[in-house]
Amino acid sequence: MEARQIAHDLRAMMATISLRAERLETHTDPTVRREAAAIAKTIERAAQVCDTVQFYGFESYAHVGIGESCNIAEIAEAALKLAIGDANPPIRLSVEAPALRNLAGCQGRLHRLFFNLGANSATSMAARGGAISVEGRVVEDKAVILVSDTGKGLSEDALAEIFASPRDRQLGVVSPIPRSGRLGLAQAAQMARELKGQLRLVSTGLAGVVFEITMPARPGLILIPPTPQDDAL
Repeated sequence: MEARQIAHDLRAMMATISLRAERLETHTDPTVRREAAAIAKTIERAAQVCDTVQFYGFESYAHVGIGESCNIAEIAEAALKLAIGDANPPIRLSVEAPALRNLAGCQGRLHRLFFNLGANSATSMAARGGAISVEGRVVEDKAVILVSDTGKGLSEDALAEIFASPRDRQLGVVSPIPRSGRLGLAQAAQMARELKGQLRLVSTGLAGVVFEITMPARPGLILIPPTPQDDAL
């Protein structure tokens, strides 16, 4: 199995663990919260290792960082399907981003970004099911990606803390218990920033919520592992 596939599979599992740990960080027992915070930090370090492992075997490309070629539609669909799982009632998924088939980015960060948004949406629709849709386009020099769901809207109180991190809750900056019922958004916003972009809430209401991801729209580098002949040179 290729190193990139191994890294992808590990990231998927760690994303799930990370989301579960974030939920535990809102537990009423302070001991549970401390342990959950420690787990979250360990998972974050492991995720960074995975982002490096995907370049294992062709170190000459290690400097690429967030410049590798990314097919947004494929990454989003894989991450969202993993986040939705076997939801019952079912959650429908639609992904349309034909203009973003070769976008410079980082597959690991994009996967974690979409997974967290998907898990967030799936949680809000757990009781009645619904739909998640992704639409991507290029506007001037920016890639604009809309991720919407038909879950519960957000109250005014929840809007003030929607991107609050577990650390903010520990320090008392915001309520220790999320009032929105939506988790994983702080990490999603962090992934967007690391991609030189931004995650923001566009709208919320009875029909659901819409998030917008913006990031630079430039062609990515196609990473080709060296052949045995190259290694011999």
